[in-house]
Amino acid sequence: MGLYRATETASSRRNQDAGEDIVNSSERLRGLIKKATLTQDKLERQIYLAAAISSAFEKKGIQSVLVGGAVVEYYTAGEYTTVDIDMVLPP
Repeated sequence: MGLYRATETASSRRNQDAGEDIVNSSERLRGLIKKATLTQDKLERQIYLAAAISSAFEKKGIQSVLVGGAVVEYYTAGEYTTVDIDMVLPP
């Protein structure tokens, strides 16, 4: 009986931790989107949006990679500009 209680407690703790992870993840996503909407700098806004997109995929267990013009724009500190965000997902 003591083993069952210990297992039950550990399981309850994992469920609580999972719930906290979901809440923290959602708050992080909202925070990134809010930062994107508040910034005037186009490049910074794109980076926050890319981070939000990546976080949303990560929340589903999918790793994404930012590619394309947004990476070049970031790398060149805005010398090259783009209007989209390209992400690559695993096959």
